[in-house]
Amino acid sequence: MKKFFTLIALFEISTCAVMAQKQILNGGFEDWGNYDVNSTSAAEPRYWHSFSSASGPLASLSGDHCFISTDHHSGKYSAAIKACKVLFGVVANGTMTTGRLNAGAPKADNPANHAELDINKKDGNGNPYKDNSGDPFYQILESRPDYISFWAKFSTGLAGTNANMSAYITDGTYYQAPEDKDKTYNNKIGWAEFPSIVPCSEWTHFVVPFEYANTDKKPKAILLTFSTSVTPGGGDGSEVLLVDDVELIYKGDVNGDTNVNINDVVSLVNIILGNQNDYDIYKADVNGDKSVNINDVVTLVNRILGN
Repeated sequence: MKKFFTLIALFEISTCAVMAQKQILNGGFEDWGNYDVNSTSAAEPRYWHSFSSASGPLASLSGDHCFISTDHHSGKYSAAIKACKVLFGVVANGTMTTGRLNAGAPKADNPANHAELDINKKDGNGNPYKDNSGDPFYQILESRPDYISFWAKFSTGLAGTNANMSAYITDGTYYQAPEDKDKTYNNKIGWAEFPSIVPCSEWTHFVVPFEYANTDKKPKAILLTFSTSVTPGGGDGSEVLLVDDVELIYKGDVNGDTNVNINDVVSLVNIILGNQNDYDIYKADVNGDKSVNINDVVTLVNRILGN
């Protein structure tokens, strides 16, 4: 026990460093701008986009895919992403992204159909492209999260259909998902992919780790996308994916206030001493050995001090 308090004492008399960690905007889907939440028409939550704001020659033919839902994991609302059938019975996946969707070709798996981000793209007046709420078609992310966490419910009428989540951290230059196989993308810094959201009638928690490329590029933006099928044009068109409480997880942000500092060290010590039973193992297991102990305190202190 003496080691714990020695570490705390030494740390408190040093300069207390703070590492601010970025979060996904409107990850709880409580903010729908000026949209009438009692309406049943298609809508987009603030900072997220679907086909209502898509670009491309086929955008107007892609159908409605994103709706507000009162079936929620927490708060009042969640986002309901729905597939539908369009021309000639073709299934259009329900898709929602922090970037912008492009509907550019009638064949579902054509690379012209994708989600994209580009923080440098400007309109005719030299301003970033923005949606009807005044939000850009990207979310800034200048940090390196360890995991992405979200809650979901998923239904489909076709056995074997899985919904999909993908998250790509880039340097902010143009990137699209799925990638165009005829092009090379050197701007992808980190990624978290989960193509296995199976049908689940109850709210289910998913935590997916990020992997990082060996690059000195600095993270600038994140392209996060949810889709009703991992296969373009997959499913039977009846798929509904409900998503709520999307959160980036950083090892060491033990108290969940988006800052990593002395307060997290105190929380971690309280967990180890048995004084705090309500905690997130993904945040408290700083060294990733699947247990919470003195080694995590040492790792956290070293991380805050930049060692």
